[in-house]
Amino acid sequence: AWNLKTLGLVRNCDGLILMVNLGEDPLGQFNLAKRILEESRIIIEQPKGRVVVERKNIGSGIQVVGRLVDSTQEEVKRLLQDYRLYNAAVKVYGEATLEDLEEAIFEGTLYKPTLILANKVDMEGSAEKLSQLKNLVGDKLRTLPVSCKTGEGLDKLGLCLSEIMGIMRVYTKHPASREYSPEPIIMKTGTTVLDVAREIHTSLYKNFSYAKVWGSSAKYDGEKVGSEHVLEDGDIIEIHIK
Repeated sequence: AWNLKTLGLVRNCDGLILMVNLGEDPLGQFNLAKRILEESRIIIEQPKGRVVVERKNIGSGIQVVGRLVDSTQEEVKRLLQDYRLYNAAVKVYGEATLEDLEEAIFEGTLYKPTLILANKVDMEGSAEKLSQLKNLVGDKLRTLPVSCKTGEGLDKLGLCLSEIMGIMRVYTKHPASREYSPEPIIMKTGTTVLDVAREIHTSLYKNFSYAKVWGSSAKYDGEKVGSEHVLEDGDIIEIHIK
């Protein structure tokens, strides 16, 4: 059921799973959910660009990082001043427009990474409906066919969520131990060794010397790397301090 409480949770979450029923009308279910979300200013398809407006202390002035595709930096500053914003940092990502800037000022529209979970893939006729659903969403959204009855496809759920959220798992290992922690640290894709050190403890970050890495980002197991080494999902890291 869609109500204000549900939509409030959606606005505060990191990502969404939209489950549709391949045994009925998955296209209608998807379109209904998308319409309700959009009416609440929540979009599930990644925009070409976005703008972040960070309000600053008095005297900071207006700083613009990046460029909007349809306006100059002077036009950006004029728009902010029209809304009585005289101290702010504007960060532009991708092909963002002046309209995206206005949305950012009011913090109205939110983008939520979304996975479509197409359930009941085990039912007769589901293949055709799944094909229709994929044609509808194209490459804008990830669709995972599953069966809650047989378990088909559910083993891929964790990996799919990690991909759409842009996150990965990093495991840590103490230099005095042969074993690594079974509980991973969840980090953003593209995380460096120093990012992990900072996440674990300030002292590791400030006194960082080097690290050893096991996993797909390493040339060989136990490779000695520096602070800017970029990690990959499932890597094991052993941090050494000065």
